[in-house]
Formats: sequence, C-alpha cells, structure tokens
Amino acid sequence: MLNLVRETLDGIRERSKHKTFVEAAMAACAMVALADEEQRLSELITRDRVLVRIDELRSINHDQAVSVYDSFAHQICDDPEAGRARAMASIGALAGDPEAAGLVVRMCVAIGRADQDFTARERGMVEAICRQLDVHPGDFEVYDI
Repeated sequence: MLNLVRETLDGIRERSKHKTFVEAAMAACAMVALADEEQRLSELITRDRVLVRIDELRSINHDQAVSVYDSFAHQICDDPEAGRARAMASIGALAGDPEAAGLVVRMCVAIGRADQDFTARERGMVEAICRQLDVHPGDFEVYDI
C-alpha cells in the first residue's frame, strides 16, 4: 500500500515537473518569436522540431505544448507588458534547474536563428530569459563570436 502511494506521488511530482518545464519553454519560445513583433513560419517550424526532440527525452504532449505556446503568444500580443510578465514568471520557475534552464535557452537560440537572422531584439530577449534563469548567455552561443 505504501509503495502504491509513493509511486503515485512520484508520478504526480514528475508530471508537475514536466508541466512546469513545458510552460516555461513555451513561454520563452513565444517571447523570442514575438521579440521582433512577428512570428515567422520558420520559427514555428523550429518550435515543432524542438518539441519532437524534447519528446524523445521527456514525455510531453505536443498538442498541449503548442496550446500553451499559443496562449502565451496571444497574451503577449494582446497586452505585451502583462503577457511578458506572466511568461517571465513561468520561465523563472526553472531558475534552480540548470539542465532545464540550459535546454530552454538552447530552444530560444534555435527559435531566434530559425530565419537565419538572429536580430538584436531576439538576442536581447534571450539575454533577458538567461537573466531570469540565472545562466550566462555566452554559455549558450547567444553571441556570435
């Protein structure tokens, strides 16, 4: 009986960690994709490709992740200040997890570079996300050197 309870609690914790990761990752991707006020098809395709790769590492629901992304994107478009604040709060939930934070930043860089033009606004957004996650942007190829 105790093992069943323990397994159930472990499963709940694991799903909660996945939900937190998906929310933070999709919030970050939406912020970068909308940094120059225009989502490009190449950015959305890159988001989907990244989700497929992440699904191989962590069990996530692709449709739910896209829905979370769309929700953040709409909020950012409808009320940029409040939408970005909500997105940053979700992103900040990963600040104590260097592995997850690094993965989110790599996703952001991929989104920013998807159209072969990593603009100053996109780079600035990735830098802000790095600050929120307490990681250094230089560790994740944010800068072209």
